[in-house]
Amino acid sequence: MMTIGQFSQASGLTAKALRFYDENGLLQPAEVDAASGYRRYSAAQLRRAATVKVLRDMGMPLAQVRVAVDEPDRCDAVVAAYRDELAAERARQDLAVRQGTAALAAYAAPLVVGTRRAARQPWAGVLAPPGLVDGTGDDDGSEAANGMFTALFTALAAAGNPPTGAWWSSVEPAPGSESQVRLLLCWPVERAVGSDVRVEGCTTTSGVLPERTEAFVRVGWAQEGEETPEGVPTAAMIALAEHAGAHGDPAGDDTDDGDAVRQVGVLAEDGSVLGVELVVTTAVHG
Repeated sequence: MMTIGQFSQASGLTAKALRFYDENGLLQPAEVDAASGYRRYSAAQLRRAATVKVLRDMGMPLAQVRVAVDEPDRCDAVVAAYRDELAAERARQDLAVRQGTAALAAYAAPLVVGTRRAARQPWAGVLAPPGLVDGTGDDDGSEAANGMFTALFTALAAAGNPPTGAWWSSVEPAPGSESQVRLLLCWPVERAVGSDVRVEGCTTTSGVLPERTEAFVRVGWAQEGEETPEGVPTAAMIALAEHAGAHGDPAGDDTDDGDAVRQVGVLAEDGSVLGVELVVTTAVHG
């Protein structure tokens, strides 16, 4: 029999680790002296101890180590599964580093924020459920949002008040919740929308963007998707927020003032989407 010190030297596991594995039932001593409490290990336990040492040095969690040593015929499969987990995690980390490096470079690069005077604009919109933008939905909500945009376009055209330009979207607080938000999907229209415009399964709304001064930043689809990790503000969003903060918020508390950041589609002459503009109202006129 070996003392804990001798077994530690033989197995490569520290005495502290041996005590820990004893307490967790992973590697218990062959016997414990009733009077002194000293642990004794047998030579037959060296293989199990060495296997635990090797697997733990790999960084394998205790639960998987326990399966590997309790069921030796499954050890190879446990190691293979763990290797796959590590590969997936390394890939995730590599992607995070690439995207993070690109995001930091984008943050450091100068970005011009434009300004313009915009005319009064009636609009019609649908309110998407909170799950489309707060991370609780099954996906990023793009397909559902596109369907709502299309349904609203069809309803407006049927009512004789078709959209007059590119769509936009914004995020607003969800009623009765401090943390939830919902997506507002809008089309500009020629005149105020009446009660005859309905989209099945959606809450419709309408309003007017007043005559205003807007700050805007144009971004392309590829740039917007590649420069920033998921859930992190883009360089364009940061530049726009800083500009709006420096030049003041629009006066008044009317939610139709357009003080929320809007993502506005930018269309080519043939109607294809070139990208988007991030737009915020910095002054309201009239």
